[in-house]
Amino acid sequence: MTTTDLPPDLLARLKAHGQEHVLHGWDSLSAVERAAFVRQLAALDFDQLRALYAKKDDPSASLPPRDRIAPLPVEQRSAESVAVGEAALQRGEVAVLVVAGGQGTRLGYDQPKGMFPVGPVSEATLFRIHAEKVFALSRRYGQPVPFLVMTSPATHTETEEYLHRKDYFGLA
Repeated sequence: MTTTDLPPDLLARLKAHGQEHVLHGWDSLSAVERAAFVRQLAALDFDQLRALYAKKDDPSASLPPRDRIAPLPVEQRSAESVAVGEAALQRGEVAVLVVAGGQGTRLGYDQPKGMFPVGPVSEATLFRIHAEKVFALSRRYGQPVPFLVMTSPATHTETEEYLHRKDYFGLA
């Protein structure tokens, strides 16, 4: 990796916080993309991130006040954005990521939420329903669409074993 156009102080900050891995792919970025990435990295407060991460398992750590929590704005799909997305699918440039780190305890289920059966008749799980949607995209656009499942330490092994038992719903 050649990071000659990366500000030395930023590289030092990344190294000090064990975050050099974020530079993977640096060489494939254009000069404009590199400049934008440098601005984003420079704006990060790594000390605050470290402090927040240190509290991740602290039960006394509280959520922000309700008035500071809001849903993301919904963006209207334009014909142009749909065309851009479909072209990316046709070129095989799209993957699907499911963030699946939570347990189903609030559902009265003692396994990962993705394994919870939600199909009223089929009892298909959340994982299966998402996998089938990804497979349908692959068929529709004639390109493989990688299906990525991000887990937490609490759900990783059980999720991995489940997906293996289910033969990855035919997506592997």
